[in-house]
Amino acid sequence: GPHEIERLVEVSDTRYRCKANWKLVIENFIDGYHFFYLHPISFGDADYTKQHWWPAGRHWMFHRPLKPGQNHEGQRLPVIDGVDSAHGADGYILFPNLALFATATAWLTFHAVPNGAEESFIDIRVLADPRALETLGTKEAPLSEMPSSIVSTKGPLWPHDPADRDKHPLETDNAMLEDIFACEAMQVGMKSPAYEPGPFSGWEDSLTFFQQQVQDFIPSNH
Repeated sequence: GPHEIERLVEVSDTRYRCKANWKLVIENFIDGYHFFYLHPISFGDADYTKQHWWPAGRHWMFHRPLKPGQNHEGQRLPVIDGVDSAHGADGYILFPNLALFATATAWLTFHAVPNGAEESFIDIRVLADPRALETLGTKEAPLSEMPSSIVSTKGPLWPHDPADRDKHPLETDNAMLEDIFACEAMQVGMKSPAYEPGPFSGWEDSLTFFQQQVQDFIPSNH
Protein backbone atom coordinates (compact mmCIF):
# COMPACT_ATOMS: atom_id res chain seq x y z
CA GLY A 1 0.00 0.00 0.00
CA PRO A 2 0.94 3.68 -0.07
CA HIS A 3 1.63 3.96 3.65
CA GLU A 4 5.26 4.55 4.68
CA ILE A 5 5.05 2.98 8.12
CA GLU A 6 8.44 4.20 9.30
CA ARG A 7 7.23 7.81 8.98
CA LEU A 8 4.20 7.36 11.20
CA VAL A 9 3.89 7.88 14.96
CA GLU A 10 1.88 5.91 17.51
CA VAL A 11 -1.11 7.84 18.83
CA SER A 12 -3.03 5.10 20.64
CA ASP A 13 -2.35 1.71 22.26
CA THR A 14 -5.51 0.14 23.66
CA ARG A 15 -6.35 -3.29 25.06
CA TYR A 16 -9.97 -4.47 24.96
CA ARG A 17 -11.53 -7.46 26.68
CA CYS A 18 -13.97 -9.48 24.58
CA LYS A 19 -15.88 -12.37 26.16
CA ALA A 20 -15.59 -14.52 23.06
CA ASN A 21 -13.16 -17.04 21.58
CA TRP A 22 -10.35 -15.47 19.57
CA LYS A 23 -11.50 -17.20 16.37
CA LEU A 24 -14.84 -15.37 16.57
CA VAL A 25 -12.93 -12.11 16.88
CA ILE A 26 -10.86 -12.83 13.77
CA GLU A 27 -13.90 -14.04 11.84
CA ASN A 28 -15.64 -10.79 12.68
CA PHE A 29 -12.66 -8.85 11.34
CA ILE A 30 -12.62 -10.63 7.99
CA ASP A 31 -16.38 -10.97 7.43
CA GLY A 32 -17.67 -8.54 4.80
CA TYR A 33 -21.35 -9.41 5.18
CA HIS A 34 -22.05 -7.80 8.56
CA PHE A 35 -20.94 -4.29 7.61
CA PHE A 36 -24.32 -3.52 6.08
CA TYR A 37 -26.32 -3.99 9.27
CA LEU A 38 -23.83 -3.70 12.18
CA HIS A 39 -21.89 -0.62 11.04
CA PRO A 40 -24.34 1.49 8.98
CA ILE A 41 -23.03 4.72 10.51
CA SER A 42 -19.55 3.92 11.86
CA PHE A 43 -18.51 2.67 8.39
CA GLY A 44 -21.27 4.46 6.50
CA ASP A 45 -18.93 6.01 3.92
CA ALA A 46 -17.82 2.62 2.56
CA ASP A 47 -18.96 1.12 -0.73
CA TYR A 48 -19.55 -2.46 0.41
CA THR A 49 -20.78 -3.57 -3.02
CA LYS A 50 -17.23 -3.21 -4.35
CA GLN A 51 -15.23 -4.76 -1.51
CA HIS A 52 -12.91 -7.62 -2.43
CA TRP A 53 -10.73 -10.11 -0.59
CA TRP A 54 -7.89 -12.35 -1.75
CA PRO A 55 -6.12 -15.35 -0.19
CA ALA A 56 -2.34 -15.26 0.21
CA GLY A 57 -1.27 -18.69 1.39
CA ARG A 58 -2.83 -19.03 4.85
CA HIS A 59 -3.19 -15.26 5.02
CA TRP A 60 -5.91 -12.89 3.82
CA MET A 61 -6.07 -9.48 2.10
CA PHE A 62 -8.99 -7.11 1.68
CA HIS A 63 -9.86 -3.75 0.11
CA ARG A 64 -13.02 -1.73 0.61
CA PRO A 65 -13.37 1.51 -1.38
CA LEU A 66 -15.30 4.56 -0.29
CA LYS A 67 -18.55 5.60 -1.88
CA PRO A 68 -18.17 8.03 -4.81
CA GLY A 69 -17.56 11.56 -3.57
CA GLN A 70 -16.48 10.46 -0.07
CA ASN A 71 -13.05 11.15 1.44
CA HIS A 72 -11.37 11.38 4.84
CA GLU A 73 -10.57 15.08 4.82
CA GLY A 74 -11.50 17.00 7.95
CA GLN A 75 -11.40 14.06 10.35
CA ARG A 76 -9.76 14.01 13.76
CA LEU A 77 -6.60 12.50 12.27
CA PRO A 78 -5.07 14.24 9.25
CA VAL A 79 -4.78 12.44 5.93
CA ILE A 80 -1.41 10.68 5.89
CA ASP A 81 1.12 12.37 3.63
CA GLY A 82 1.32 10.51 0.32
CA VAL A 83 -2.04 8.73 0.73
CA ASP A 84 -5.13 9.69 -1.27
CA SER A 85 -7.85 11.11 1.00
CA ALA A 86 -10.35 8.82 -0.79
CA HIS A 87 -8.19 5.72 -0.33
CA GLY A 88 -10.79 3.55 1.42
CA ALA A 89 -9.63 0.71 3.67
CA ASP A 90 -7.12 -2.13 3.37
CA GLY A 91 -7.17 -5.13 5.69
CA TYR A 92 -4.79 -8.04 6.19
CA ILE A 93 -4.81 -11.14 8.37
CA LEU A 94 -1.46 -12.70 9.16
CA PHE A 95 -2.65 -16.17 10.15
CA PRO A 96 -3.75 -16.97 12.70
CA ASN A 97 -4.51 -13.93 14.88
CA LEU A 98 -2.71 -10.75 13.80
CA ALA A 99 -4.46 -8.19 11.61
CA LEU A 100 -3.36 -4.98 9.93
CA PHE A 101 -5.77 -2.24 8.87
CA ALA A 102 -5.07 0.94 6.93
CA THR A 103 -7.10 3.96 5.84
CA ALA A 104 -6.27 7.42 4.54
CA THR A 105 -5.72 8.65 8.10
CA ALA A 106 -4.42 5.68 10.10
CA TRP A 107 -2.44 2.44 10.01
CA LEU A 108 -3.08 0.03 12.83
CA THR A 109 -2.33 -3.41 14.20
CA PHE A 110 -5.08 -5.61 15.62
CA HIS A 111 -3.97 -8.59 17.72
CA ALA A 112 -6.54 -11.08 19.05
CA VAL A 113 -4.90 -12.68 22.11
CA PRO A 114 -6.58 -15.82 23.54
CA ASN A 115 -7.31 -15.65 27.26
CA GLY A 116 -9.26 -18.87 27.62
CA ALA A 117 -11.85 -20.64 25.52
CA GLU A 118 -14.42 -17.87 25.89
CA GLU A 119 -12.37 -14.71 26.34
CA SER A 120 -9.90 -12.74 24.27
CA PHE A 121 -7.90 -9.57 24.58
CA ILE A 122 -7.76 -7.33 21.53
CA ASP A 123 -4.67 -5.14 21.35
CA ILE A 124 -4.98 -2.23 18.92
CA ARG A 125 -2.13 0.15 18.17
CA VAL A 126 -2.90 3.15 15.94
CA LEU A 127 -0.23 4.95 13.93
CA ALA A 128 -0.87 8.27 12.22
CA ASP A 129 0.83 11.11 10.39
CA PRO A 130 3.18 13.07 12.72
CA ARG A 131 1.00 16.15 12.18
CA ALA A 132 -1.63 14.44 14.36
CA LEU A 133 0.44 15.24 17.46
CA GLU A 134 -0.06 18.95 16.78
CA THR A 135 -3.84 18.71 17.16
CA LEU A 136 -4.46 15.81 19.54
CA GLY A 137 -2.76 17.37 22.53
CA THR A 138 -1.05 15.35 25.25
CA LYS A 139 -3.89 14.40 27.62
CA GLU A 140 -4.51 10.66 27.69
CA ALA A 141 -7.92 9.08 28.10
CA PRO A 142 -8.94 8.51 31.75
CA LEU A 143 -9.65 4.80 32.02
CA SER A 144 -12.48 5.45 34.48
CA GLU A 145 -14.40 7.28 31.74
CA MET A 146 -13.90 4.66 29.05
CA PRO A 147 -16.28 1.77 28.22
CA SER A 148 -15.90 -1.22 30.54
CA SER A 149 -14.51 -3.40 27.73
CA ILE A 150 -11.29 -1.34 27.76
CA VAL A 151 -8.59 -2.86 29.97
CA SER A 152 -5.90 -0.24 29.33
CA THR A 153 -5.20 2.63 26.98
CA LYS A 154 -2.45 5.14 26.38
CA GLY A 155 -1.70 7.80 23.82
CA PRO A 156 -3.30 11.14 22.89
CA LEU A 157 -5.91 9.62 20.54
CA TRP A 158 -8.79 8.69 22.81
CA PRO A 159 -10.31 5.40 21.63
CA HIS A 160 -13.82 6.45 22.64
CA ASP A 161 -15.96 9.37 23.66
CA PRO A 162 -16.57 9.18 27.44
CA ALA A 163 -20.30 9.30 26.65
CA ASP A 164 -19.95 5.83 25.11
CA ARG A 165 -19.56 4.36 28.59
CA ASP A 166 -23.23 4.85 29.41
CA LYS A 167 -24.65 3.81 26.03
CA HIS A 168 -25.62 0.43 24.65
CA PRO A 169 -22.80 -0.61 22.27
CA LEU A 170 -25.14 -0.51 19.28
CA GLU A 171 -26.03 3.11 20.09
CA THR A 172 -22.44 4.39 20.12
CA ASP A 173 -21.82 4.31 16.35
CA ASN A 174 -18.37 3.02 17.29
CA ALA A 175 -17.25 0.04 15.22
CA MET A 176 -15.09 -1.53 17.93
CA LEU A 177 -17.84 -1.54 20.55
CA GLU A 178 -20.34 -2.80 17.98
CA ASP A 179 -18.02 -5.67 17.04
CA ILE A 180 -17.32 -6.70 20.63
CA PHE A 181 -21.05 -6.80 21.35
CA ALA A 182 -21.65 -8.97 18.28
CA CYS A 183 -18.81 -11.39 19.11
CA GLU A 184 -19.98 -11.79 22.70
CA ALA A 185 -23.56 -12.37 21.57
CA MET A 186 -22.36 -15.04 19.16
CA GLN A 187 -20.38 -16.75 21.93
CA VAL A 188 -23.50 -16.85 24.12
CA GLY A 189 -25.67 -18.04 21.24
CA MET A 190 -23.37 -20.96 20.49
CA LYS A 191 -24.28 -22.45 23.88
CA SER A 192 -27.95 -22.64 22.99
CA PRO A 193 -29.32 -26.15 22.32
CA ALA A 194 -30.98 -24.64 19.25
CA TYR A 195 -27.65 -23.52 17.78
CA GLU A 196 -26.38 -25.21 14.64
CA PRO A 197 -24.16 -24.08 11.75
CA GLY A 198 -26.10 -22.81 8.76
CA PRO A 199 -25.29 -22.08 5.12
CA PHE A 200 -22.95 -19.20 4.37
CA SER A 201 -23.70 -16.31 2.05
CA GLY A 202 -21.29 -15.66 -0.81
CA TRP A 203 -20.30 -12.53 1.12
CA GLU A 204 -18.99 -14.87 3.81
CA ASP A 205 -16.58 -16.90 1.67
CA SER A 206 -13.69 -15.42 3.63
CA LEU A 207 -14.99 -17.19 6.75
CA THR A 208 -14.94 -20.53 4.96
CA PHE A 209 -11.36 -19.78 3.91
CA PHE A 210 -10.26 -18.90 7.46
CA GLN A 211 -11.97 -21.90 9.03
CA GLN A 212 -10.29 -24.20 6.51
CA GLN A 213 -6.88 -22.77 7.46
CA VAL A 214 -7.62 -23.45 11.12
CA GLN A 215 -8.72 -27.02 10.40
CA ASP A 216 -5.66 -27.68 8.24
CA PHE A 217 -3.38 -26.30 10.95
CA ILE A 218 -4.82 -28.45 13.76
CA PRO A 219 -3.48 -32.03 13.82
CA SER A 220 -6.09 -34.56 12.67
CA ASN A 221 -5.98 -36.43 15.99
CA HIS A 222 -7.29 -33.38 17.91
